[in-house]
Amino acid sequence: MFLVRMRNTGRNPVSSYLATNVEIFVKIRRDGASHASGFDRSLEPLTDGNYADRNFPTKHLLKHTKLFQNEAIASNFNTESLQGVRLVIERAIAELNLADVDYSSLVEAIRKSQ
Repeated sequence: MFLVRMRNTGRNPVSSYLATNVEIFVKIRRDGASHASGFDRSLEPLTDGNYADRNFPTKHLLKHTKLFQNEAIASNFNTESLQGVRLVIERAIAELNLADVDYSSLVEAIRKSQ
């Protein structure tokens, strides 16, 4: 997996500092076996910070995370890291009002918590 380092600039983290790195990332993805055309269609709204056209709302991600966490606890799994993820999702919904937009909006909650 190709990871891109982001810095907090007060602007959209992908469209500002990372423009060139995003192009490199996209080229690597397009050349790979795991590439899907849906990725290209979703890239522009994400780099623009437009999460309104939801594929999977953040509130549903929270619901699924809670279900998974409850099952993991019942199976005696360690869920400490999952609790951290859940807190980010809950913050995105409660503080940033991102419940009804696509879960990719979580990048905003992560960026705001830095």
